[in-house]
Amino acid sequence: MSKSPDTIPLLAEIEAFLEETGMAATTFGQLAIRDWQLVRRLRSGGDVTTRKAEVIRAFIASPEARKIIPRERAA
Repeated sequence: MSKSPDTIPLLAEIEAFLEETGMAATTFGQLAIRDWQLVRRLRSGGDVTTRKAEVIRAFIASPEARKIIPRERAA
């Protein structure tokens, strides 16, 4: 499956968020859209609907998303 033009920038935004926050990919997917396989699927060439992409971007932009402390940083 080829990636839609919007999937590549979305994945880059997600990867940047994960790097910045230290959040696990599975945690991100679960919190953003209740799909713990989201990032794995996108990395494998999968796609999301426009609506889900909007929800994911809203999660990334939310101040609450950055308040979540990864386990490895909390210790």
